[in-house]
Amino acid sequence: MKIVKAAWLYCKTALPALLLATTTQAQQSLDDYYVVELILFTHEADANRQEETWPDDIKLTLPAEEKRAWLADIDIADSYPEVAAAIDAALTPPADSDNRKPAILPDLDVSTAAEKNADNDHAAPAVHFYPLLQDNYSQHQDAAQRIRYSSGKHRLLLHQTWLQKITDKENATDIILQAGDEQYGFHEVAGSIKLFKSRYLHIHTNLWRLQFQPSSKADEKNERPLKLWPAVPEIAMPEPQHSAVSNDRESGEAQADSEQQLTGNQTSLWQTPAGLPALQPDLANVALLQQQRRLRSREIHYIDHPLFGLIIEIRPFELPESAATEEAPAP
Repeated sequence: MKIVKAAWLYCKTALPALLLATTTQAQQSLDDYYVVELILFTHEADANRQEETWPDDIKLTLPAEEKRAWLADIDIADSYPEVAAAIDAALTPPADSDNRKPAILPDLDVSTAAEKNADNDHAAPAVHFYPLLQDNYSQHQDAAQRIRYSSGKHRLLLHQTWLQKITDKENATDIILQAGDEQYGFHEVAGSIKLFKSRYLHIHTNLWRLQFQPSSKADEKNERPLKLWPAVPEIAMPEPQHSAVSNDRESGEAQADSEQQLTGNQTSLWQTPAGLPALQPDLANVALLQQQRRLRSREIHYIDHPLFGLIIEIRPFELPESAATEEAPAP
């Protein structure tokens, strides 16, 4: 009887405490990982276009290729196997109550695939992909819906949530964004954002909005003074490399999911039409959104321009609660 009581007390007190301590240790090892949620939209009121005079002596630039990062519909294990391992371990169900043992999390290698490649002098330059997360990670569906149904005042281009390891400024990457209507393969809104942290989180935006010339006026461009707009960089996303885990998914599942995740207009972030001529779009206007902002986690931040803007929130990534931490039943 004493042995049974001692075992019951262990399951009720010592085991949950040990599992909680183990999960806490794993969570601390993932302190640099964040859930990023971003909404990108346009302002459509004609007053915004008429009250401002936009400079045309601007330059549209993208970061060097080795500093670019992309959002893609890939498994977490493809970019962050250490996070995927921690999630799997956290969700490991407990053993039978008769032989209950703590599910010890594995040692986590918190270096990303890109960092590992950097240690290899002969490795090809790493391409950074940040995995898009499922809808249950999004917390601002209502805000996106209000923008979508704003009766012509705004137009929702993009609403995405992804997982990202946010590092210092020196090692930070620039996330390439593309959304909205297209002309000759150029998206209406494009450019990059950079997220990094020192004492605080920071964001640098380098986005532009192209207002395409209406087709009725494009034919008249030879009859009016020529206005020279800056050259628009072409953007082509490389193909993500999938891990063995994600390759086991059913054929077509990833494509279906990516189409469901797209909340903007016509094309996804990672699809660039192929075989298009190297033409520049017919432009009526070009606007730049270049800002630097200090952020706090778990706060909603609004970065605005008279023609377009974005809403962003960055939240620490949290491991799901383990079934093994639940209170053990009485014998």
